[in-house]
Amino acid sequence: LLATNTRQRLLLLEVPQVTPPTGPGSPIHHAWLLTVDQFERAQKRLVEHGFETGIDPRQSFRAIGEYNMDIDDPDG
Repeated sequence: LLATNTRQRLLLLEVPQVTPPTGPGSPIHHAWLLTVDQFERAQKRLVEHGFETGIDPRQSFRAIGEYNMDIDDPDG
């Protein structure tokens, strides 16, 4: 169980098989509220585990201090 200082909780479970969502609007989107330090640590760890965090194409439109990264789940 991951507990953040923003009162968010995340529980990851390993399951034998994943059924990707289907239908209109099927991609699942999760947003997390992180401090800048937490964001930087998360981004670094994701890269270390082989995920591409990419460059946010909308960064110039975001508020100062607001960051974003998109991660593709290989399981769908």
